[in-house]
Parts: sequence; C-alpha cells; structure tokens
Amino acid sequence: MGYRRALLTRWSQRDRLTVLVIAVTVAFLTGTALLVLAIGGQTTAIAAEFDSPGSITYVEAPTDMRPTEDVVVLPVAQVEQAGVTSATVVGPPSAAQSSSWLPEQQVPSATESVTRGDITSEQTVRLAGPNQSLTLTVTPRKETSLVSPQWYVANASVVSQLGQTGAFVLHNGEAGSVGSPLVSALRFFITGTQQALNVLTVIAGGGAVLVGVTVYSVTRMSVRDRLTTIRTIRATGATATSVLSLFALRSCLLTSVGVALGYAIGTIVPSMAVNLAVALGVPLSLPIAVTVTASQLLAPLFGVIIAVGGLAGGLAAWSTVRQPPAHITTTTTPKHESPPNQDSTLRSRLSPSLLGWRALIPTTATLAVFIAFVILTASIAGVVGAFAAADSATITESGSVHPATSTVPTSYADPLRARGINASPEILLFETYANRPLPARGANFSAFAAVSGAALTTGHQPQSVDEAVIGEDLAQSHNIRVGETVTLGGSTQPAFTRVTIVGTFAASGPYDDQLLVSLPTARHLAGKSDGTVHFIRADRLPTTEQAMPTGVSVTDLQAPTAVAEGEPFTVNITVRNDALSRENHSLTVQYRNQTATQELTLQASGQQTVTQQFPAGSQGNYSLTVDNESRTIQVVSSQTARISNLPERAPPTSAPLVQARTIQGTPLTNATVLIGAQRVQTNASGYVRLPLDSPGEYSPRIEGRPTLTRNSITVEQGARKTFVTDLRVRPRSPSAVTQPTAHLVIYNPWNETLTQKITVRGAGKQTTDSVTLSPEMQATRTMTLPRRTAGTYSVEATTARDTLARTNYTVVSDERLAAAIASSGRTGTTGIGQAVEVAFGNFQLVLPTLVVLAGIMTIGGTTATFAQTVHARRQTVGIYRATGATPGEILKIILGDALRIGFLATALATIIAVSALAVLDTLGLLVVFGVRLSSLPDATVFFAVWGGSLFITLLGTVFATLSLITVPPVTLLSALQPRVPGSDADE
Repeated sequence: MGYRRALLTRWSQRDRLTVLVIAVTVAFLTGTALLVLAIGGQTTAIAAEFDSPGSITYVEAPTDMRPTEDVVVLPVAQVEQAGVTSATVVGPPSAAQSSSWLPEQQVPSATESVTRGDITSEQTVRLAGPNQSLTLTVTPRKETSLVSPQWYVANASVVSQLGQTGAFVLHNGEAGSVGSPLVSALRFFITGTQQALNVLTVIAGGGAVLVGVTVYSVTRMSVRDRLTTIRTIRATGATATSVLSLFALRSCLLTSVGVALGYAIGTIVPSMAVNLAVALGVPLSLPIAVTVTASQLLAPLFGVIIAVGGLAGGLAAWSTVRQPPAHITTTTTPKHESPPNQDSTLRSRLSPSLLGWRALIPTTATLAVFIAFVILTASIAGVVGAFAAADSATITESGSVHPATSTVPTSYADPLRARGINASPEILLFETYANRPLPARGANFSAFAAVSGAALTTGHQPQSVDEAVIGEDLAQSHNIRVGETVTLGGSTQPAFTRVTIVGTFAASGPYDDQLLVSLPTARHLAGKSDGTVHFIRADRLPTTEQAMPTGVSVTDLQAPTAVAEGEPFTVNITVRNDALSRENHSLTVQYRNQTATQELTLQASGQQTVTQQFPAGSQGNYSLTVDNESRTIQVVSSQTARISNLPERAPPTSAPLVQARTIQGTPLTNATVLIGAQRVQTNASGYVRLPLDSPGEYSPRIEGRPTLTRNSITVEQGARKTFVTDLRVRPRSPSAVTQPTAHLVIYNPWNETLTQKITVRGAGKQTTDSVTLSPEMQATRTMTLPRRTAGTYSVEATTARDTLARTNYTVVSDERLAAAIASSGRTGTTGIGQAVEVAFGNFQLVLPTLVVLAGIMTIGGTTATFAQTVHARRQTVGIYRATGATPGEILKIILGDALRIGFLATALATIIAVSALAVLDTLGLLVVFGVRLSSLPDATVFFAVWGGSLFITLLGTVFATLSLITVPPVTLLSALQPRVPGSDADE
C-alpha cells in the first residue's frame, strides 16, 4: 500500500505553496470575521446605554388593542386645522394605564386642557375631525414627553368627540420586540453589524471559490506528474473510485493544513494590526478574541472550504483516473510553436503563443472574486465615509468625537449663505424599520439638495413637519412607497412620531439611502433644542481676508447713561465666543484717558460677563469704548435728580405715580416736585402723584436740583390710561448665532386696576399676553427672539390701540463668525459618537487592510492557475531552453501570453462579478447599516480593478514561471522518460 501513502503524504514544493495560498485565504476570512465581530461587539457595548424601554406601533383599528400591564394605548385623532393643515391629537392614557416600565415624565398626563409643545402663549384653534369640529383653547406644554411638540395632547374625551382614527400602542421592551423601538440607536448598530456579517458571508463564498481554483490547479499538476503511478495501480486492480478518493482525500489534507495555518495567522494578525495602529497614534481599542459567536461562524465556513478543496481535487483527477489503464499515456509529444510574432496575422498576434487558453477559465474565476470584493469594499468605504466623519466642509462643535455628538446653532449656516456657499443644517438619526437599520437625518430638503446634488424623482418636497422624502435606494431596499406613513422611534432618547412619505429623490453615494425628515421632527427624535442641529454641511469653508484671529466679540455693554461727577461707576461687559474651539481674548476697555485690559479664556460657544470700574471725573460727555462697542457717559453734578415711571400721555384730572431719586439712585424724601404751577411733596420712598388737572405738556422737575427725565408728559382729552413700560433687548449686539431676549418691564402708575392684552413682536416673532396689574404694581415679561443675520431689528410692545414701547438692536457683522467657522475643529470621545466612531471609524482602518489581503490571496490563486498551465508546457519550455532561448526570453513570451489571457479574463471577470453582485443586490444581501452597496463600479474603481487585475495576473505568472526557467533544461526534458511507479521524481 506504499502508493497510497505516497499519494497522500508526499508533497512537492507546489503543494506546500498551495497550503500557503489556502492559509492566506483562510487568514483573510478569519481576520475579517474577527474584526467585524469585534467592531460589532464593542459598538453594541458602547451603545448599550441607548437600550430602548419599549417599542411603538400604530394601529388603524384601536379596538383590537387593549391596555395591559405591558401595553399602553394612546388614542389618536387625525384632524384638519383651518381646513388646510393636517394635525394630530393624542389622548394621554388614564391613570389605570400607568406603567412602571415607561420613562418617568415621558408620557403626557391626562388633563382637561389641550396643550401643544411648540407654542409660547395661549391660542384658540378650530379642529375638524371625522365626527365633528371643535373650537379649543390651547396652552403651551412645558414638559418634554414622548409625544411630538407639534401634536396636540387632549383628554381622551376630546379625541372621542373629534373622532378617533387610530391609536399608538406602547409595548414593554421585556414583553417582546414589536414595532419601532422607542430608542433606536442600539438596535440600529446591532442590526447593522448583522448586515455587515451577511456581506462577510458573501466574501467567504468568494474565498471558497479561490480555494477550489487553487486546489484544482495544483491537483491537475500532481495528476500529470503521476500518470505512470496512476496507470500502474489501475492496471494492478485498483478501481477508478478508489484512486479518485485518494486524490480527493489528498486535496482535503492539503486544504485542512492550509485552513489550520490560516486560522492561526488570522487570529494573530488582527491583534498585531490593532497594536500597530495604536502605536502609530490611531485611536483603536478592539478586543480581538475567538468568541462563541465567532466559532459558530468560522466552523461551518472552514468545513465548506475543506469540502470545496476535496471536491476540486476529485474533479481535477476525474478526467484521468476514469480512463482504462491502457489509455493513460505516460509520454507527451511536445508542441513545437513557431517563434513569437513570426505570423503577422491579427489572430496570431492576439492569441497566446506558448501557454494556450487553458488558463482563461480559472483566471477568470479568480479575478471575478477579486473584482467583486474590490467593488464591495469601495462601496462600503463610501458608506463609511458618509457616516464616519465630517469632512473639511462640515461645521461641528469643538470637543465632539463625531457629528452625532455635536451641537451647533442652525444660524451658523447664515454667514455661509451670505458668501454664496450652499449650507445645510442637519441632524443624524439612527432609526430602525421592520427590524432593519434605517439611516435618517433631519434637514431642509432644498438645503440638503443644494449640498448633496439630490433631485426629486417623484412626489413633492415636504410642506409640513410631519412629511418626509426618501432616497430611491432606501425606498427599494425597505419597500417604502410614496403615500405611506411610517412610525419612527426616538434616535438616542425615548420618543416617537409618524411621518408621511411625500416624495422620492435621487442622490449620489449613500445619500440615496436616507430618509429626510423635517428639522423640528428630527429635534424631537434626537433630543435637540430649538434652533440647534448636529452639524452643518457646506460646499466649502469660508475664507476671509480680514485678520480676525478669534470669534470673540462683545455682545452687551451695560453702563449708566449719567453718573455723578467725582464718583466711580461700574460697567458690565458680556463677551461671547462664537468660535468652535476655546479662545483666549484680551479685552480692552477705554474711558477718557484710562485703559484697562483683562485676559479672558472662553470655551466654544461660551460667554462671560466681566465688570470694570472707572472714576467718573469732571462734568461733561465722554466715550466709553470696549472692543467693538461704545457708549456715551454723561457726567453731571452730584445734586442732579431723576424722575422715573412718567407716562407719555395722560387724561385730565388723572394723577400718575412717579418716583424722585438722586443721580446715585437714592429716593428723595420730602422733595418738592414742580409741575406747571403746582407743587407736591414726595413721601419717604420718593413717590408722589402728579396732579394733572388741565390739558397741556408738562416737564416735572425737582425744586433746587438739576433734573433728568426720560420725557415730558402730554395731558389731553381722550388720552387712555396705559401701562408705563421699559423695553430692552439683551444682549444689545448679538451675533448671528446668539438668541437675544426682549425684556419688558410693565408698571401701573394709575390709581385703578388695569387689564390689557400686550403683544411683544420683533424679528418675525410675537407673543400676546393678558396683563392685569393693581395700582403701583409691576410685572416683567420676556420673549426669546430668533437668531438673525447681520442687521438692525426693531422690537415693540403694543396694545390693540397703542404702542407702549419700541427699541432697536443690532446683530453684528458675521465676518468674525465666518473666520471662526473657517478654522473650526473637533476632538473628544463620548456618548453615541464613540459608538459611531467604533462602528464606522474602525472600518476605515480595516478596509484597506482587507484589500491588501485580498490582493495577496488573488495573487496566490493566479500563481496556482498559471503554474498548472506553465507546468503543462514544461517540455516545450525545455526544448526552447535546449535550443538556445534564455530565461529572460522565455519569461517575455510567457508574460505576453499572460497579458493576452489576463486582458480577456479581466473583461469576463468584470462581467461575472457585476452580474453576481446584481443578483445578490436583488436578493437584498448587499446592505450595510441600511445602505445598499453599489453593484456597479464608478470610473475610478473600474480602472483600478482593471489595472489591479492585470498586475495580479502578471505577478502570479512571474511566480509560476520562475520555478521552470531557473532549472537546467534537462530537468524539464526528463518528463519524456518513463518513471518508476511511486518514485515521483519531480518531487
């Protein structure tokens, strides 16, 4: 039985090379699996803090759902507001439905009033439901809840009167996964990692093909070397099946050794790569380990590879061993080719002169796997690039590890647009739909389209906060159509909403795999405050020729308008840093001939109020200057008095209450106030009622003192008693990213109670409030104004018939902000951004490594393929060498043939690879984190795979040929001599 042992255990140098090629392939697959599982495991662990307490579904037939301990039902009425705008009214659960598993204060409590979260004052609305129309008074909803701020929350009886159209059903997370998670981030990364493993399975199938091609090629050479042995053992009684089994078993042994070696390499190399990356400063910390999950994945994979190897070995021997022994020839008549290029016909020039076309099919198979892998890798890289990091034209907050952890004002886009730069404020959302990742973002579609090059293909742009558009690829992969309504859970905080798909759009790269919702909806799902986003994408960053090293500016300067001579006065200065990183600033304050400097350090988007004191000096008007702000200070005599709370108009016989004070602010007790011909005395607190008996214009003053008053008072018939108001905006000089606040102080100087509706409006916003004040009482109202671009804006307080107060404020030029944006940056590691960085950022290191390994793996496959082809021509090569051809000339001929074969093989392989990927795409297997991978290469990838394939073909040919052209010709010609069975002299 010596021949059995010889066939099974005597391995040539080619066999050992085969083991190495298989080992590289298995190492590639093993390393890829361990890296993907490590990334997925670490991402899941980091994102675990975003585990969902439950899930949300919407049902059209609410009677089918009954509340239980694990189920909370919220009735819903879809209504119309003003006959045009659709609206949603949600009824909170009754006390009986309260469940401990829901987050505290997340479900709105039952109430008799109707509330809405995006209004600031009481409103009256008319809502038309399926059953009837109701006129309702709506009050602001202060608390944050699961319910969208744009929805009405009303008592369940109100929903019933309007007409219930459905219900939201909240399911306890422990009771089973139903619908969309209330917090989707964790599920997004878990399911996304599973999709990456599915793609890995596709790659593993390609690796098995490479193993099969390699084993087949080497086994064919082994069979050719052992023709005498095979004929002898067949002639002595061995069956074709037994011989075939020996070669299949031999191939299994080769493959098994390669798998074992590859497994060892595959478990070591990833750890070494991670350690090297850390040493080079790359922020990585991947726990590479063979877990139970990894074993469950790799064990079947290795079994398939060994089976493929055995099958390939059997197929390689089948055509020989199935023949009768007499037909198995031991000699081969060498083919005598003409010298290269002697035949000048085109066919002769295009046809290989030495190797023949037998290498075409295995080379095509090998290159098809390589090309498919490169196309997949390039597509994954595009996905990673879109998720993993912000490029140089993305504005994020300093200190954020990833745009998903950043918070910047939406108005950062304004100075960019002012310079003709397209800018899109956006919010990233990690959603799931039907237990699959659903990439989404909040954005204005017009702004998004301008930056991304997107274009609507069907439907229309969103026109309300509950409308959305979807990318064509995402719509196809998730089977979502225009007109459907999709229920979404919160991204990183418990929340839910429903959006109606009103259009589809086409965009390049992964942007075609996005669901675009409105910014208000995205803020609700991501927990962002009004006026903020995660980041701003732009065509480019601004440039400024003006030297503005920082984004620090003075936004408010509070100083007295008049001070007493010789006494000190205090200045309050508010400084804001609009840059995206920490800034140092030297604050310079000048008054008369005095200069004071303070060194400040302000965090990104931070502000600080500092004080500075100066002596007033002698009487006169002087300028106070602080950086870009200035005020005029009037220095007056220390005997000067003020009269405050003086109305501008009054009816006859009225007596408004005013106050007399010194210039230092001390009430003037028993002071004499002169008004017209009348004299009145102040009380102990400096207050006095002015007798206004007859029409006219009066300027009250303090007897014996210079007097400052804001205005005179006009007494006339028909004048109405109104509140005395003081309206100020703080800060007075905000930047484009600062939200100023209007402060209105309201005082009732009359001797009767007044009730008036006061409206404060400015910069496109207004609030109305009913104010009731008793005599001598005071109240304060505030309104946050929207952010605006550079310019001067007016704010006023009015009643139905009178203007109570008016003031202006100026938004400073955005040149400084533009300079700050141009030098933006970010660093740091926290929260969901770390999960994103791990999930996608690590892929940026892994993918290039895998491409290199795939290239080495393919070189091994082409080497084995051409080794088999060259081996079949070894006698011809020996004759060329014996008749004077040099090794270089032989190599040149073979490389020319390889180039011809490789060119055609690459063309066929590209067609096969693209077709195979198209089939996989149709089956839905080419999806990673909800994004469909492209099965068609772009121009860059196309030329890269062609060039790479030809290079790999030529390199594999060189390796396959060196063993033949470096030995004496007599060794090659020895194959013409008969061999002794079992000797295998070639080994």
